[in-house]
Amino acid sequence: MAVVTREFVRQTVFDEIRSLTRKKDLVVSESDPLIVETLLYGDDFGDIFILEIEGRLRTRTPTREWSQVFTVGDAIDLLMKSLQAD
Repeated sequence: MAVVTREFVRQTVFDEIRSLTRKKDLVVSESDPLIVETLLYGDDFGDIFILEIEGRLRTRTPTREWSQVFTVGDAIDLLMKSLQAD
């Protein structure tokens, strides 16, 4: 597999958040909470995000690991860890 940069993962996560919220002009920051009213709307929406982003990046992360993800940056870090392990 090709080397995936953190910037690529970051942009993919930002794009997926914008896609799922249907807010193409949404300003997303790594310090933003991942599941809040303005980003992802609760657990069901979070589950959709996980499935979509793992599919886009062609990786899988253990569900228990996602329980420690609170910010957009945490999600990026977890996905990078998963991609480096693949």
